Amino acid sequence: MKAELRLVKGSQYLLNCSKTCICNMLVSSLAILLKETGCLNRLKGSIGAIIDNPSTKPDSPL
Repeated sequence: MKAELRLVKGSQYLLNCSKTCICNMLVSSLAILLKETGCLNRLKGSIGAIIDNPSTKPDSPL
């Protein structure tokens, strides 16, 4: 029952998010899974590889 409630809350949240916001959440989630860390400082170097743009610098916005 609680899992269903969380799914409904998450679905309602995603319906109100923009496409860019959802894309950013997915890229961040994938970086966390690939690097196996939640430290954003360590993740910023891998974002370019995830979005297929290896020339992306760690300090540039998506």
